[in-house]
Amino acid sequence: MKLIIIFILPFLLLTIDTHAESGNIGQLVSLDYQDATLWEVLRDLSDQTGMNFTLDQNIQDKQITIYLDGVSLQDALGVISEVAQVKYSMTASNSYRFSAPE
Repeated sequence: MKLIIIFILPFLLLTIDTHAESGNIGQLVSLDYQDATLWEVLRDLSDQTGMNFTLDQNIQDKQITIYLDGVSLQDALGVISEVAQVKYSMTASNSYRFSAPE
């Protein structure tokens, strides 16, 4: 009986983590900024979602104007990257890294 519990517990923990991660990407967010830095916008997004964002130093002061109301985090990240003309990717630590396009 103890062996079964040992094998089941890791699967339960994995399932809980998977649901937590997928919940953030579908979370609805709202942004309303005019001539704000990319850093300011992503800081607000971090406050709303609990996700972590890193920016390359050469793009953190990029100015953007953006208004989004009740969109998914995934859609917001896409719009932000398009408007700021940057790219983003998920890191191994489940945070997002923004950088200049190559």
